[in-house]
Amino acid sequence: ELGAKDGDSVRIVDFEFEYKED
Repeated sequence: ELGAKDGDSVRIVDFEFEYKED
């Protein structure tokens, strides 16, 4: 995600990880 803030990137990764984990 170009232009995305560092916090946004972390949030997206955390969401995917939690989604896959769940």
